Amino acid sequence: MDRGGDELLVLDPVDGTHNAIRGFPAYSVSLAIARGPQMSSVEEGLVRDLVSGATYYGAKGQGAMLNGRTIRAKTFDPADSLFTVYLGSNAAPDAARVASRARRVRSLGAASLDLCLVASGAADMYYMHSAVVATKLRAVDIAAGVLIVREAGGRVLDLEGRELEMDLSPKARTDLVAVGDPKALEALG
Repeated sequence: MDRGGDELLVLDPVDGTHNAIRGFPAYSVSLAIARGPQMSSVEEGLVRDLVSGATYYGAKGQGAMLNGRTIRAKTFDPADSLFTVYLGSNAAPDAARVASRARRVRSLGAASLDLCLVASGAADMYYMHSAVVATKLRAVDIAAGVLIVREAGGRVLDLEGRELEMDLSPKARTDLVAVGDPKALEALG
């Protein structure tokens, strides 16, 4: 993160670093520009899939795009649901329960891409709940993707059901749930 002027640059040059090192094709660059120190101050976000070349972009109040075409989150259909859920060794016990409520589940390991899949309608939900603070999401992982989801018509919430807000500080960590359609939240029980 850099605060060289009135704007704050929030950059993750490789989101999904472990994937990139291992050769697993899910990693991206994530870039956000904010006018203040909070997630709600993010004005623009860009996520570039470094494998496929897909570029997701959102600007506050102007919508979201994938490769220059407008995207909207899709209407939730439980019979065709696809969730991306963090299921690693540090996942909180409820993550498996959430995953069991989807028809299909993926776990990418690149939060910016998980969020963009919700924004584009490819996934219905992204659920991240880590039992270990060190593996919770950082602002650099999600600042761009959160804006893109919201601009595509989706919601990004903390695990208490409030709109996600967090400091854009390097030390801040969070869990979250992102949905394209609020009806998908019913899967959380």
